Amino acid sequence: MQCGVCGANLNDGVQCGTFSKHLDFGSAQISEAGWSKLGSDRRNAWKCSSCRNHSPRPASSPVPSASPVPYSFEDIMKEREACQLAGLPTLFEDIALL
Repeated sequence: MQCGVCGANLNDGVQCGTFSKHLDFGSAQISEAGWSKLGSDRRNAWKCSSCRNHSPRPASSPVPSASPVPYSFEDIMKEREACQLAGLPTLFEDIALL
């Protein structure tokens, strides 16, 4: 068997869970002890650095904005005040019912 990164012959190594390519420990950048400590489920899901770098982000991860909108201190304070006051009408109604 050959390493999918460097092409060296290998008897033992790791296997990328994405494309099932085999890598020697050096190319995988993990020690043999570290690999064995992962456990079978994590070894099956392990990805080589190439696959990790090209994997799409999970849906729950926010995608950073290319150009963040600059907010002024005044904008932040207005938003904070709006959030704090948003529940007041309901609070007044609840108190009136007592």
